[in-house]
Amino acid sequence: MKISRAMAAIVFFAAVSASSVFAQPKPAGTPLLTAPTQSANLPEAKIALVDTDEFLNEKNGIVRLVAAAKKVEGGISTSTNGAADHTGSRSTR
Repeated sequence: MKISRAMAAIVFFAAVSASSVFAQPKPAGTPLLTAPTQSANLPEAKIALVDTDEFLNEKNGIVRLVAAAKKVEGGISTSTNGAADHTGSRSTR
């Protein structure tokens, strides 16, 4: 008996949902989607690939970028070492 009531409730909610979807008015001014009839003359595309790993090359790379990367790397390594000092057991003072 409980299963039939659950099925009836599901069918009822499905019917209500479907009826509200189909009751939506369709806008009159929107045209149907069709394939474009005219083709535009587009210029030929040019694509370039840039190997950004070469920017940090110490010999041929960008000098200021290499220097900044080294400075940041040095700051990260010192802060990582400082954090390692604080991760051990707690000291009593």
